[in-house]
Amino acid sequence: MENLDSLLSMDIVLPIAIGMGAVLLMRMMPRLLARGVSFVPPKTVKARLDQGDDVLVVDVRSPREFAGRTGHIPGAVNLPLDQIGARLKEMGASRGEVLDTPVYLVCQTASRAAHAARVMRKAGFRDLSVISGGMQAWRGQGLPVEQGNAT
Repeated sequence: MENLDSLLSMDIVLPIAIGMGAVLLMRMMPRLLARGVSFVPPKTVKARLDQGDDVLVVDVRSPREFAGRTGHIPGAVNLPLDQIGARLKEMGASRGEVLDTPVYLVCQTASRAAHAARVMRKAGFRDLSVISGGMQAWRGQGLPVEQGNAT
């Protein structure tokens, strides 16, 4: 009887452990994708923007998301993840002017931004950061958003 009880408890414990591991892996995936890129809290970015620092906020969501009801960070540039490679090639040599500019990448949660950071790092950008928690965290902290067309 003891063996049956232990088997039954393992039948319950194992799926729970696998599920918890999957959730942890999903939460860590952005950081794994963006090796070498820092994740910064939304309020850090807001403070830099308020100080007038020379920074660039790049929103990698689709134009529809960027302009939609959830809004975007004031002053952000919309560069959808699926267009980054082509747009960087179009910039060519002129992108050299911004390679050292601090760039903050944002998406809805941080997954696409982390992927974009990896692409931009390979293209030579040296000062990249991902906004932790993305627009969900930005809005959740009551920080300002704009709505309207993509820039």
